Amino acid sequence: MTLMVFPLLVWEFGFATVGEFFLWGVICAALLLAYFICWGLYFRKPSRPVSLWLAILPSAIFILRGMFLRHWLLTVFGVVFAIEHIYITWFNNKPGVGSR
Repeated sequence: MTLMVFPLLVWEFGFATVGEFFLWGVICAALLLAYFICWGLYFRKPSRPVSLWLAILPSAIFILRGMFLRHWLLTVFGVVFAIEHIYITWFNNKPGVGSR
């Protein structure tokens, strides 16, 4: 989260063009909308596919932000976060895990 705010170890930080900024904004808004929809679906009926989307969507936001801002450290940590978050979500939502 810190890397999303502070450009640590990055010399050129920012969007290359205004168009790139707007493209990132549209993609980010769409991902956030999908994330909120997934939460609504999850509250109605928890399932493994929906919980996986709840892990994938924020990961995609971190990775895309790093790519658009040319913040390669954020991109790398976003990929590590994605792998771990998806793995943990997959494991925690296996049939029989957490059931009585």
